[in-house]
Amino acid sequence: MVYNFPADADKSSADKIKRSAVRRGDKSIFQAVIPVEFFNEDMICGFNMIYNINDGSGRRGYLAWRNGIGDRKKSADWGFILLKQPK
Repeated sequence: MVYNFPADADKSSADKIKRSAVRRGDKSIFQAVIPVEFFNEDMICGFNMIYNINDGSGRRGYLAWRNGIGDRKKSADWGFILLKQPK
């Protein structure tokens, strides 16, 4: 997992994000648990995800949610997600 932070951000906080990826048959399940202290209020943030298709000899292709990582590496192409505080 890769994180992009503002220049003045505390990057050590990324260690608090719990993540997992599990393959079950023909499905991959990805989960990220972001601690509540990351939120001041409900917030919208940029988000992108890519799943590389690799047979061991390099990337053959990829599946992505939104552009921005797979080819151009531009965060301006990322999608946005709404993160809501638990009630």
